[in-house]
Parts: sequence; C-alpha cells; structure tokens
Amino acid sequence: MNFATFIIKNLLRRPARSLLTMCGVAVAVATTVALLGVADDFQNAVLQSFKNEGSDIVISPRGELMQIAGDMNESIGERIATVPGVAEVSQGLLEQIAMEIDGNQVPILLQGWRLGTFSFNDLDIVEGRMLQPDDQHAVLLGIALAEKMNAKLDEQVEIQEEPFTVVGIFETGSLLKRGSAVMLLSQLQDLMLREGSVTGFSVKIDPKLQGDAEAIEAIADTIDDLADEDGNSLNLDATTTDAYVRNNFQLKLTRAMAWLTSLIAIGVGAIGMLN
Repeated sequence: MNFATFIIKNLLRRPARSLLTMCGVAVAVATTVALLGVADDFQNAVLQSFKNEGSDIVISPRGELMQIAGDMNESIGERIATVPGVAEVSQGLLEQIAMEIDGNQVPILLQGWRLGTFSFNDLDIVEGRMLQPDDQHAVLLGIALAEKMNAKLDEQVEIQEEPFTVVGIFETGSLLKRGSAVMLLSQLQDLMLREGSVTGFSVKIDPKLQGDAEAIEAIADTIDDLADEDGNSLNLDATTTDAYVRNNFQLKLTRAMAWLTSLIAIGVGAIGMLN
C-alpha cells in the first residue's frame, strides 16, 4: 500500500470525521473571502461616492490620521480656489455624535456642507426636498438613518439636544452617507461650536484636465505648498481621491480587522483539522 492509498482509505474509513474536517476548512476559507469582500466593497463604495459627487482631490490637515479630527479655517478654501486647474472647492465639516435610539447609544455621522457645492451631487432625494439657504434647524437624513430612527418627513428629531426638522430623506451609493445626517455648514458649525472651522476640502479640477493623472498630481502638489501671507505653510495634505481612499486610516483599519478575523478563523479551522 502506497502513501496516497493509505490517505484515501483513512479518509473513507471515517466519512463523518472527514466531512466535518472539510466543513471546518471550508468555513474558514469562506469567512476569509466574505470579510475581505466586505472590506473591498466598503472601500469601493467610499471611492464611488467621491466620484459621484465629482471630487478629484481631497484635502485634509497634514499629519492627521483621521479626517474627522481635522480642524482648518474654511477661508483656506478661497486660497485653494486660486490654484491653476482648480474648478471648484467644497468645504465640509464632519462630526460624530452619540444618539439614543431604542434605548441604545448609537454613533451617528453629521455632515455640514455649504449650499451649492458639488458635495450634494451624490444625494438622491427620495422624500421631501433639498436644503435651502433660509433653512433654520433643518436636516436631511440618509435612508438608513431615517429607518433606524423611525423618522418621518417634516417631523422633528433631537440632535445634540436641539430640535431639527427633517426636510428630506436621501439615498446614496455610499454606505457611510446612508447612515448620516446632512445639514448646512453654518448650522453644524453653530451646533458644535466650531465657527469658521472645517475638517477638509474637496476639489473638482478643470474638465479639460480630467483623466490627466500627472496634471492632477501637479495640482495636488501645488496645494500642498500653499502658504499664508507670512510665508508659513498651511500644512495641507492634498491627495487624489484614489490615493486618499487607498491610504485612509479608517479604511485600512477596517481591512486589517477583516484580515485579523480571517486569520483567527483559519487558525480555528486548522486546529480542528489537525486534531
């Protein structure tokens, strides 16, 4: 009897044990594929969101790992708009708060944008209307957040202990935005006591330069080198949307967690097989 025959007979002699072993390995492999697939889908959804709104370059404070922790003066946007090749600039403020939903504290993402900027391009209003310049304490809810809060159109919801009227519910391709609330930039600045502050900028380049990777990189480098009136660097980190999503700390952390969970699953499957 050769070695291969010995292995086959050993497997067939105890079919239940062999089947359970194969199931353990299959579950470990399936877990790896599923988790990494979710991480990739999440990353692609974020990138597609930037593409849908028309953003070519993302600007955040230099050295800041998480954009939500950034703090820049919104007037910097005027300087960025003067860079050759820049067509539009959109400034935004991101804040994460905890809201009580069904007795549980749930983290909610708040987004504030200046009305008329291209950041709104990715929002598809399915109920109600878009924000208007004279709105006071008005908010748009992502469809996932509206369902979670059981919020209806024209109802009031409490955000940071202040009442806001739901004027619209939106759908979007971004998983993050679907679970977020959007309001006017000035409203969010007042709510969070961050007058004149933003967490980042998005840039749409001249349509004539679309598809020219070298030109986009050159514009990003020029933005990186911007300085104030005294010649001091503004400490901006401008990257293309592709590079931003690829190197984003939160997205890299999500992928790392997926790998870690997958390795644990593979380890458990391997131990079961060896046993």
